[in-house]
Parts: sequence; structure tokens; C-alpha cells
Amino acid sequence: MARRAASRKSTLSLLHTAARRCNIASADAVSDTIGVDGQPCGVGVNPKTGRVCVTSLASGVVSVMDGTMHRIAAIVGVGDEPMGVGVNPVTNILYVANSQSNTVSVVR
Repeated sequence: MARRAASRKSTLSLLHTAARRCNIASADAVSDTIGVDGQPCGVGVNPKTGRVCVTSLASGVVSVMDGTMHRIAAIVGVGDEPMGVGVNPVTNILYVANSQSNTVSVVR
């Protein structure tokens, strides 16, 4: 199942859960594929910074990507089976819903 989120440079992030990758696409073609850890599940984008955050269900982490350089900038451990992710564009704080641990991780 693929999920998508738009960034400020008119690109699209596509998650491929079985293949463990995230594709970055422009209007007409896939421009890059970025590997992510264990079952990518949710995507959040900060339109002000261009950061793309991808939750990894099996690994309990969030991969933070630099949307302009198309590379992983950080990997942050969160709770068990993170699924949803929200990004506050003003404070750049991530909110991650952890389905197995019934918690929300706040990443500053």
C-alpha cells in the first residue's frame, strides 16, 4: 500500500511498505528512491523545512529525511509500532502515534 504527501517543491513521497523504500517523484517521473527501515507506514511533511518524516512499524523508529537533498538526516527511536505522524510546521515538533504501546511520542 502506498501513501503520499506533498512537499513544498511540488514533489510526491510514495511509501512502499513491502519493498521498504520511499520514492520521491516530480510531476512526471520518480526522481529518487530512499531506503527506510522496517515496514514504512506513515508520512508527515513539514512544508516550511522540507523535512519528510516516515514511521517504520516494525522497527519502532521515525526516519527524518531532508526533502531537498533526498537523504536520511536522522533516525529517532519512538514507541512500539509507530503508525501515524503529524508535524507542527511552526515548532517543527513531530507527534507519532504508537499503536502497540498506546502512546504518542513527542520528538523535538
